[in-house]
Amino acid sequence: MNNTFDFNRFSLLLKRELWSGNKKPLIVAGASFGFLMLYALFMIYNDGPAYRWLNWNVFPIVLFGGGFIFTSTIFYEFNNKTGTHHYLSLPASTFEKFLSKWLITTIIFPIIVIILFFIYVAICDSIYIELMMNTLGATELRVNNYYTPWKLTDWWSIFFLKLYFVLQSIYLVGAIAFQKYTFFKTSLSLWLFGVASAMIFVVLLRVIFNEFFESLFQPRTDVYWNTSDEVHHFMENTFQPMLINACWLLVAPTIWTVGFFKLKEKEA
Repeated sequence: MNNTFDFNRFSLLLKRELWSGNKKPLIVAGASFGFLMLYALFMIYNDGPAYRWLNWNVFPIVLFGGGFIFTSTIFYEFNNKTGTHHYLSLPASTFEKFLSKWLITTIIFPIIVIILFFIYVAICDSIYIELMMNTLGATELRVNNYYTPWKLTDWWSIFFLKLYFVLQSIYLVGAIAFQKYTFFKTSLSLWLFGVASAMIFVVLLRVIFNEFFESLFQPRTDVYWNTSDEVHHFMENTFQPMLINACWLLVAPTIWTVGFFKLKEKEA
């Protein structure tokens, strides 16, 4: 039997996680979708045209809000010493334990959200179209763009799905690192990191380009700031796409690796 990964052992662990895990976030998620459905129906019947943009704005809120909170509670066993000891003593490798939690929060959860959102959109859109058809007619509904259906394949939805994978990795590490109030502690840590990074960037920018400033943050007016066409072309067409792709492809795996070793450290 492989000490790092065994499929039978992993499948038993995953089954345990799915059927014996913390059910409270799922109950909250179901209640949230019920509330969302009621809110959408209220908007349709009271301010019909305003509904057309609702789903585009709600999808990232549901995905981020639900996903980050759910991820923060995925290692609920770490809330107390007894639960921590029991979980860490399970007959599974560190990799299998991390992989099961990762699979549930990073893959299964977004799939469930998308399926539920499709059902919600199908129900509410059909009611909205029927109401607007009776009120405005098919021609005016089409010409005045009163119907803008939410699409998973649109760039807006794809962007927020990719962003979810990046940010969710941070909350997964936070679930391992913190014992209680993991969502709030992780959110605060992320905010502090962002503020500190911005401050460091500003200081480095000020130090490196010191000769171009006449006071603390006042740039000199006699300096020609424009760059050459070659530099502009390189930054816009080469460096910027490389940086964006690196953020999408490298940040999350790096943070997942940190989370794996953090879990391994707990078992030591």
